[in-house]
Amino acid sequence: MKKILAYTFLSATFLLSGVLENSYTKEDFEKIDNRSGEEIAKNYINEISKNLPTKIDNLTEITNAISINSKMYFRKEFDTKENEKLKNMLLTEKGKKAYIEMQYEKRRKELCENTREKEYMDKKNIGIQDDYYESNTKEYIGSYSIDKSDCIKLEQEQKSKGKYSLY
Repeated sequence: MKKILAYTFLSATFLLSGVLENSYTKEDFEKIDNRSGEEIAKNYINEISKNLPTKIDNLTEITNAISINSKMYFRKEFDTKENEKLKNMLLTEKGKKAYIEMQYEKRRKELCENTREKEYMDKKNIGIQDDYYESNTKEYIGSYSIDKSDCIKLEQEQKSKGKYSLY
């Protein structure tokens, strides 16, 4: 059980990291795979919440996380004081929208090109929503959701561009 909980927590981006995937046995995955999407999301959020806030890159940290049914919601905050370019970008609605779209595309590719994560979205109906806020002002910047339909769309986009996905 400790192995499963540790595994669940170590994935900073979602449920399972491709880097960590090779260190777990088929039996470990079967224990996780036999649970409902709602149970997987709830357990993941419970584990990650024990260590919040947690830094996920040089600007951003997850400050809150909840699950409702099989969807996980993450509050992400970042400090623009040290990054003038980002600060200036977020001064306009157009800039905020561009920032959220950039984060969405990055996250969608990250989740949908990982076979295990895509499988959880497909078979367990797990989805995520990331809500972004500026940490000093607590100003809402924007949000996006990702679920299995986003992965289908990404695969179609890649095929139309002549790029084929890993799944």
